[in-house]
Amino acid sequence: MKVSYKWLRDVVPFEVSAEQLADDLTMLGLEVEGLEPWGEDDHILDVQLTPNRGDCVSVLGIAREISVHYGLPMEYPRLLQMPKGASPKVTVEDYDLCPRYTGIVLEVEKLEPSPMWMQMRLEACGLRPINNIVDITNYVLVEMGQPLHAFDMDMLVGGEIIVRRAEEGERIVLIEERELSLCVDDLVIADREKPVALAGVMGGRESEISEKTKRMLLEGASFNPASVRRTSRRYGVVSDSSYRFERGVGYNSAMDGSLRACWLLQESGSAKVVGGYVDLGEAPASRTISVDPAGMQDFLGMELNWDEVISKLAGIGIPLLSRKGDALTFKVPDFRPDLKDEADLAEEVARLAGYDEIPESFPSGTFRAPKHAPMYLFQRRLRDTLTSAGLFETATLSFTNHRELDRCGYKLPEGESLIYVENPLSEEFTVMRPTMVPSMLAVLRHNVNRKVEDLALFEIGNTYTMKGEELVERTKLIIALTGRIVPRHWSFPQGFLGDTYDLSGIIEFLASELNLLEDITFEGEGDLYCRAESATGLYIAGRRFGSLGQVASDVARAYDLENPVFLTELDIIPLMDCAREVRIYQPVPQYPAVERDLALLVDEGVSAGEILAFARKEGGELLREVRLFDLFTGKKVGKGKKSLGINFLYQSEERTLTDEEVNELHRKLVDKLVSKFKGRVR
Repeated sequence: MKVSYKWLRDVVPFEVSAEQLADDLTMLGLEVEGLEPWGEDDHILDVQLTPNRGDCVSVLGIAREISVHYGLPMEYPRLLQMPKGASPKVTVEDYDLCPRYTGIVLEVEKLEPSPMWMQMRLEACGLRPINNIVDITNYVLVEMGQPLHAFDMDMLVGGEIIVRRAEEGERIVLIEERELSLCVDDLVIADREKPVALAGVMGGRESEISEKTKRMLLEGASFNPASVRRTSRRYGVVSDSSYRFERGVGYNSAMDGSLRACWLLQESGSAKVVGGYVDLGEAPASRTISVDPAGMQDFLGMELNWDEVISKLAGIGIPLLSRKGDALTFKVPDFRPDLKDEADLAEEVARLAGYDEIPESFPSGTFRAPKHAPMYLFQRRLRDTLTSAGLFETATLSFTNHRELDRCGYKLPEGESLIYVENPLSEEFTVMRPTMVPSMLAVLRHNVNRKVEDLALFEIGNTYTMKGEELVERTKLIIALTGRIVPRHWSFPQGFLGDTYDLSGIIEFLASELNLLEDITFEGEGDLYCRAESATGLYIAGRRFGSLGQVASDVARAYDLENPVFLTELDIIPLMDCAREVRIYQPVPQYPAVERDLALLVDEGVSAGEILAFARKEGGELLREVRLFDLFTGKKVGKGKKSLGINFLYQSEERTLTDEEVNELHRKLVDKLVSKFKGRVR
């Protein structure tokens, strides 16, 4: 909020400089982020308020703090006495959204530019002068923090105001010429036929004050902060009024603001009150907070002069109601909805006493290092491993939309459904993401569009779906490669493009660091977003935990990715359940190993990973290692067939193996492989 230094001095007669005032306000918790000269002898203070301090979104609110801090009197604005006569016709249908509504009818005497002093003050606070009527309502908004709105009475059908919820699809054209289609969650100010204002946000064009206006209805109201906030966000309409209503406007200020505006209107000859007033709503029950002085001193760690504390609290509108024994009971003003308990009041006491008055002390006791959750520690382990492999971590939002899910060919697990966001930030974030694939592909596109084409990225995050009435939240790891895995060099000018094997190598490296290399297998089908011929599932201890493969060409093109993209998305829980913290030491073998090679002809659909896993399981304790070293397809092996070159390493820790016993072990294992996978030895 921007506020004039000179205006504040007119309310509280302090003598400090603008720079000193800025420092003092900051120490009071009202941070002054900027200070700039204005005119000949004024300065503009840019005060950054936290959302809970709606009481200070006005000159009087800040002046109240200054008055208490410097111990100086404060001059309050003059108000018109309550008018008498016939009251305007107003109906409030929803007091939950509009706790109070006041209205006063005035006769417009002249419509002209407001006085120069008022224009200067409004411009200093960032408001554009319009005319004397509108400027006075804006002046009261800045001065007292109470938004007001003036309606042209002759433009209200039936001369009546109805405060109600909008009808679905009902339309209104705002003062800023924007037309909105409303919903039933919006509160509107309406006449007998149509909405004439979006309550707490902005008035309508048809009923605004103009040169033809003869009679006006001055509205002062209190609206539900959450309702105003939702409506403002829903349509992207933010105004000075909505800014204040969202932070909470006191119940009592509605009429005070209206009477202040009426005094200014009549004093300036702009308009005069021609009737009575309407004031609808029931005042909320008064709130109190009881404190134990000794307990508060222990809480703050400082001695307090309670006579001074009581005086300062009264100065900011929190008077002492009663003193019973050791307990003090204070009345909480309606403009401080943020004060709820003794801790809140303790913060006010510390703030007014001065944070620098709290004595410094070192904490006592035994310090214990925090104990992190297993999931946190495992994720840190994954991050350390992947970054050591040269990958970079990304971070994206947990939202997506139907278009992105359709673009990557995602299919929900059976029995699960999407979770929709009630108030999405934009059309791009309408659902909680059930997969991290669209987010990662969007990151790749973002980088490629900026000429960063060689990428190895990973992200750890959550995905969300519903299964019946139950939330399904999964923690996942996604890894993506595109472009060169090895950069250009004079010895290989084109570099080396990454492929599925590089991605599977990263998975194997990760598994090795988790001591799971022997437990992970690559088999089965991949996901729909991958090319079928390059995709495979990932299993650990017979439990599927993800897949990997090359992203399908149409999916990659949809994200403007020309180079092949290789991607894997893994569930972290199965990995964490099976990971081993301790790596078991094995001594260097003392006896030589014996190797045997096998060329096995099998159907093209048989997974090499499945063959290797079976061989490790059936090979016995002397089989130390099995690896695939060759793959051959073509006319020589026949259509629909492939030849796998597999190396077997046999070794004993106790003796040197003979050729005869190795041959016998190897023959039995080969027979099992041929029988299991219906293969043939070449």
